[in-house]
Amino acid sequence: MAATYDGLATALIVWLIIVIVWSLGLWDINPKLNLFTGITLGGTLVLLTITCWREAERYKRYQIEELVATLAYQERKLKSDKDQY
Repeated sequence: MAATYDGLATALIVWLIIVIVWSLGLWDINPKLNLFTGITLGGTLVLLTITCWREAERYKRYQIEELVATLAYQERKLKSDKDQY
């Protein structure tokens, strides 16, 4: 899930760049996007990007905790099995 949110954040950044270019009328894109609409859409994209990055970080921490717990369990299980024999 962390990789999914990272990818989504990257896609939102690409869309943010497109909205900025479209709002400023760069590269002769017609029709030019209304500046208010561009600012509103750009702000929304920024908020969504930040949200995706935060979720990606949260999932990354969770995945690391799960991996450490699994490794600790396996080590304990191996030690227990070794003590039995």
